[in-house]
Amino acid sequence: MSASDELLTYLNGAATIPPNGVVPDLDNPPHHNGWPIALAVVCILLATAAGLARAYSRLFVIRKLRLEDYLGLCAYGSYISYMYCYFRFANTVGFYIHLWNLRGTTLVEISYIGFIVDITYSLLLLFAKTAILLEWVRIFVPDLSRNWFYWAARIMMVINFCLYFSTVLSTVGACQPVERMWKFWLPGTCIDRKARDIVNAVFNTVADFFILLLPQPIIWTLHMTTERKLAVSVVFSVGLLVLACSIGRLYATVTLDYPDDFSKTFDTSYQFSSTLAWIVPEITCVLLVFCVPALPKALGERGRVLGSRIAASWRSWTRLSRGSRNPTQSDSSNARKVVWPPTIGSAPNKKRAHAYTTLDEEIGTNTLHTSTTELAPIQTPGLEQTSGVTKADSTSIYHYDDAALKASTESCVGVGQEQEHQNHWTKQ
Repeated sequence: MSASDELLTYLNGAATIPPNGVVPDLDNPPHHNGWPIALAVVCILLATAAGLARAYSRLFVIRKLRLEDYLGLCAYGSYISYMYCYFRFANTVGFYIHLWNLRGTTLVEISYIGFIVDITYSLLLLFAKTAILLEWVRIFVPDLSRNWFYWAARIMMVINFCLYFSTVLSTVGACQPVERMWKFWLPGTCIDRKARDIVNAVFNTVADFFILLLPQPIIWTLHMTTERKLAVSVVFSVGLLVLACSIGRLYATVTLDYPDDFSKTFDTSYQFSSTLAWIVPEITCVLLVFCVPALPKALGERGRVLGSRIAASWRSWTRLSRGSRNPTQSDSSNARKVVWPPTIGSAPNKKRAHAYTTLDEEIGTNTLHTSTTELAPIQTPGLEQTSGVTKADSTSIYHYDDAALKASTESCVGVGQEQEHQNHWTKQ
């Protein structure tokens, strides 16, 4: 029998030698596509919803796009590419089918899908983790001071770029020619792909661990209540799910059989199903880590503005009905309090200073404020007051309501005009 006849016989027959006593079922092999497909659908819905919420907050609330937003878009494109490979595997191969129940042509398909998966997975993590670190630097180091967090994030960016870019290069150059990666009968050479994949999986898990820990020291030094610290910490701890899935993928990679020795029984199709299944929640949670910090801004901004305006209208109406009212006085019965701007001679509101917290001197700035909507600084040059009131170099604005600010300004102008009128008559 010629080499071409042997190849044709293999491609049309069982892809591997079945275990003793097992009869291959090549026509109707049992599969378990149900829960892997359901898992993928749920993850796609979560990632897409989180991505749309982030896009809404950036396009319609903040109205500003940054470099990390474009990197996140590239990561989502890689995510969709991976999901295409995932559903292609479910359609052409099937999840958790033993390789001796599949034909040799199916092993070619598995190897080709694995080649594309390695590239899309590496590109997704390259874009997503770089975007995450860039945004964390903007949030926690707004003035870009060269503190420990800044340098740690930069170092992690360099390590991630080198890791995932080298993975893409090693995947493309794993076999010479490249087609030998899936057409294993072609003459050529290949590197030890299992050793390469294990090393990449280990470094990926370690990198996830350090990225998860990176913001925690700063979060727990914020000047806020323990409950709010815990809430912010949870937002930035979605990476725990990434770490757990990364460990699961590492185990699946270690136990995966690579089609190197066709004289032995191996079960690549069944084991590769576990690798694909672990990757889906891992990359979904990576996208959630990137998108979740923007969700409060997207979901709460419109409601906050509407509630603030209603509260301001109610206060203005009650002021007209009751006469003059101290603008700094707060109504404890309101669900959401409107913070009034300072007027001439008014004392600083100490409660307001504790409502929005600042980072410690450890990161080199006292200007980063955190709120329940977004960890982002909102500042304006200080108001200089000349009527015996101390001058502030920098005063933080905490979303003053437009109506409240207008009412307070008109009140201050009226007081100033009355004082000027009295001084005029005094001089005469």
